Order: sequence, then structure tokens, then C-alpha cells
Amino acid sequence: MTALTLYRSDGSCSMLPHILLKYLEIPHECVAMRGNGGPYTKPRLEAADGSLSAEDYVKINHKGVVPTLAVQGSDGSRTVITEIEAVTSYISSLAGDKHAYGRTPLEHAKVVEWVSWLAGSVQALALSPGLAPERFTADEVGLPGVREMGLQRMKAAMVRIDERLRVGDTLGLGLGVDGYFTVADFYLYLFYSWGHLFKYDMAEEYPAFRDLAKKVEALHVVKEVVLHDNLKLQFPE
Repeated sequence: MTALTLYRSDGSCSMLPHILLKYLEIPHECVAMRGNGGPYTKPRLEAADGSLSAEDYVKINHKGVVPTLAVQGSDGSRTVITEIEAVTSYISSLAGDKHAYGRTPLEHAKVVEWVSWLAGSVQALALSPGLAPERFTADEVGLPGVREMGLQRMKAAMVRIDERLRVGDTLGLGLGVDGYFTVADFYLYLFYSWGHLFKYDMAEEYPAFRDLAKKVEALHVVKEVVLHDNLKLQFPE
């Protein structure tokens, strides 16, 4: 039997595969990672329980980031999968009847489109520079400009997401219709929850986005992962 180990850190994008594993009821183990406070030019993530140093972790994932999914085959083989789209795509394939990456070829393509945009354009080019501009420049004088560009891009992304949801440009999303959700629904929920990091009034400013996030958070497995990561629910009962 294949054994899965997810290397994750609280509040990061690794929440997405963690939610997906639970949503699809796939057995797995987790290794909690944390930053060691070192410079971004060196390995920074280590196991929270001290079982892995940052140097040990880059031997597992040479990029030194999360998520990382280690797949142990019944034949003793071990494969490591990195990058959010690759990790979630593989997990989805293990429960194909749940169609977490879409029910048709066209839906699949649109799920990939959503996930690719959120990971490559919004998280990498908006959220990250907006919150941690020191990851993108060694010049302290340039930090405010990098941060400002990230903030502008993040605001534009939130507006765009809400607009797409409002006008029904939602192919690739399950939206909770008949209890169906895709990976893209879950990833969008994370961005909604990260809105507070930018001091956005998410519920007031982005009502269509709020409605989707509320449906996602209503799932027990989503609540479970949020609380597991020591975060606050967006819609406490």
C-alpha cells in the first residue's frame, strides 16, 4: 500500500493539500515544519519537533519549501512531489471518483487555470512580496517599493476574484452545489482567509467571495485544518 507523508507548516499554502487529503479521506501522515529565522538565502524550514534540521529538509525537498508530499510505494520506492499544483493533482488522482480536479476535460482545464493563476500570479507575485518583500530584494531601500507592488497586486486580485464569482465566471469551481467542491474552491478559501493579513474587510468588500468562503468553511474537514493550524475561523458559529 502507498504511504503518504505531507510536510506542512501552519497557515501556509500547505493547508491546501492537507484539506484535500482530509476531504478525500486519504490516509496520510503530517510532518509539521517551522521557520528557523534564518536568511532567505539559506535553508529556513525545519521540523517543529526537532526531528529534521533545515539542512536535512533540503535533502528531501531541495527547494526547502512546503508543501512536500513523500510517496512511499509498496515496493519500497520513494518519490517526492513538490509544487502546489503537482501535489494536489496527484492527491486528487487517488480519489478520482470525487473529481476534485473537475468532472470533464474542460472543467479540469479550468481548475488547473485557477490553481496556476492563484499560485503563480497571486501568491508568488502579490501575497509574498506584500508580506515578505525581503524575499525579493537585498536592497533595503527597495523594500517599500516591492511591498507596495505586492499590495497593489493583491488588491487587484481580490477585486478580480470577487468580480468573477459575482458574474458567474466560475467554470472549474464546485461552489458547493450538491456538496461538490474542487481544489480551486479550497485554494480560494485560503486567499479569503489571508485577507486579514492585509487588513481587508473581506465580508464587506468582497461579498461574492465571502459567500463562497462561507460554504467552504462549513465543511468539517476545513474547520479541522484551520483549527489544527492554530488559526481563527472566518465564520465562527
